[in-house]
Amino acid sequence: MRHRLVLLALVVAVLAGGVLGSACRGGGGGAPKADGADVLRRGAERMDRVKSFHFALEHENGTTQIVRNLQMISATGDVAPPDRLRLDAKAKAGPLNIAVGIIAIPGHSYITNPLTGRWEEEQVSVAAFFDPATGVTALMRAATEARVTGTEKVEG
Repeated sequence: MRHRLVLLALVVAVLAGGVLGSACRGGGGGAPKADGADVLRRGAERMDRVKSFHFALEHENGTTQIVRNLQMISATGDVAPPDRLRLDAKAKAGPLNIAVGIIAIPGHSYITNPLTGRWEEEQVSVAAFFDPATGVTALMRAATEARVTGTEKVEG
């Protein structure tokens, strides 16, 4: 579940630029107002149509557990739902800070061994995040009491 919440935050950030701009209703010189539930609903609708996206994630506090009990600190990568992923992560393995790569393609997924740098087969499910019943869009649609806490103009 924690993985999905992290990805939800990523997706909301990616979609917010397009959705928030059209969801904002301003009057005069005041700050635009947006309805959080509407932003999530429209974001989920857009997410259903996403063919691919790039992301960057950095934890301000804590980590997220990923494969092999690694604790991810930050990551960048690309996702093409439902089954393609490329990810470069900084993670912790016990007291050690390491860098790993993860790749998922249809039928196979791999992770770099942090000691040798060689790719090794690893079970990674990208599809779980995009299952409409349990994935990111389901979380977006199920969120309650959503509210916009700030807005930012990005590229106009």
